[in-house]
Amino acid sequence: MISQYNVHLNDAHKTPQFWMIWIVLCMNVSAGIGVIGMASPMLQEIFAGKLIGLPDIGFNALSGEQKAAIAAIAAGFTGLLSLFNIGGRFFWASLSDHIGRKATYYCFFLLAIALYALAPTFASMGSKLLFVGAFCIILSMYGGGFATVPAYLADMFGTQFVGAIHGRLLTAWSTAGIIGPVVVNYIREFQLAAGVPRDQLYNTTMYILCAMLIVGLICNYLIKPVNPKWHMSQADVAKLQAGLGQYSCCLAVRVLRHRLRRSRCESRDVLGLRRRAAGMGCLDHAAERGEDLLIGPSRRPRDGTTRPAVFALAINQRNQTRGFLMLRTTVCLAAMLLVAGSLHTASAQTTAPATPAPATAKPSKMKLTADRLKEMKAKWSQNKSKLASCRKEVKSKGLAGDDRWFYIEDCMGKT
Repeated sequence: MISQYNVHLNDAHKTPQFWMIWIVLCMNVSAGIGVIGMASPMLQEIFAGKLIGLPDIGFNALSGEQKAAIAAIAAGFTGLLSLFNIGGRFFWASLSDHIGRKATYYCFFLLAIALYALAPTFASMGSKLLFVGAFCIILSMYGGGFATVPAYLADMFGTQFVGAIHGRLLTAWSTAGIIGPVVVNYIREFQLAAGVPRDQLYNTTMYILCAMLIVGLICNYLIKPVNPKWHMSQADVAKLQAGLGQYSCCLAVRVLRHRLRRSRCESRDVLGLRRRAAGMGCLDHAAERGEDLLIGPSRRPRDGTTRPAVFALAINQRNQTRGFLMLRTTVCLAAMLLVAGSLHTASAQTTAPATPAPATAKPSKMKLTADRLKEMKAKWSQNKSKLASCRKEVKSKGLAGDDRWFYIEDCMGKT
């Protein structure tokens, strides 16, 4: 279903195909972005003590140190989802070149519906491997949806305006950025208020996301080729491309002149801006000298003929190499900052900040003397049942030394 015609930017949003793809992208992104926002709390609340080898302890029963430990594991889970999000953009986009864009989105929706429906089952089984694997695949399709939709648009509306049409279609992403987190967060809060256990908070959410994906699946099925009445004629396309070419040529000449002035200000080795007749020999010689060439329109000579002119900006090859290295370094640094920022955000996604465990007993501020301890024991012996209960508390708290005697003294003083 690859169109050989182009649809004008002003007509693309008038076609039902645009809005079908809009809904397809919105539903796919809503399901994925909702999971990204709650990935860390979801893993902590569903598995709780199972993440640190304590399968019988729920989330509310964990101590501050234990919550900090599972929060670190959940942050790693969020980072893993980010890696699959990146990898899915390469894998699914490449696969779409072989099976087609519509078939690729069929894979997205059918596979995601199955995995979302099975996620509560994986959680009840206590299988961390199946649960994490399911969401890694789901997040790979979230990234694959972004990577595939530009080609989907090009297949439907042609390549002439695909960039601008894609820009308008990204409003679906903005809408999904509201729908996805709202659905997940509000349903979670509603379930908490209803007294649902934390390990079952997300079961209803998974089924609602399945319903959203079913809507996207139906819209993907309804996408058909664009009606021929919206196609641009070859004459319109040629006229448009001619106008764009002339504008691009004038703009490029200005860029070359700006580069020339900047290079002279920086005392770079500039050979100059040259204007020559457009001959193949001239182009070959300029290429050997490493010059940047631009063929642009020139004024009409007196003989009535129109010949294009070649503007050549020749800059020392050493400076060009240096500029390339600077560009590559800048791109690498930007990528490193992006990865570091995502990891920092992942590590910050915790359900509750780790708080130190409260002190169970006051440390002794003075040493007990033998006489003082004898007096305390004599007083305690008057209520042996209370003394036995206090000794059990001391043993359970693991107190030793003078701390245990001070604790028993406080415990015996309580009514």
